[in-house]
Amino acid sequence: AIIYNREIKAYADRLEKKGKPYSIVLNNVINKLLHITYSLVKNDCDYECNHELLRKHKTEELVLKAEPSLEAAL
Repeated sequence: AIIYNREIKAYADRLEKKGKPYSIVLNNVINKLLHITYSLVKNDCDYECNHELLRKHKTEELVLKAEPSLEAAL
């Protein structure tokens, strides 16, 4: 996953920059993949690259629909 997935690669790079040993980085990546897998199964979803970015945009759209006065402010 570190080789093929940009998000996981960025996560591993952040940990390495903090000075974490490779074995710790690998363990954290494995745990992150387990959390992602569990969440996908629990919520019956498909994997999406840039999930967090998409989630933020969906949340902002919902807020704008709920409060039209905010739309004028943006």
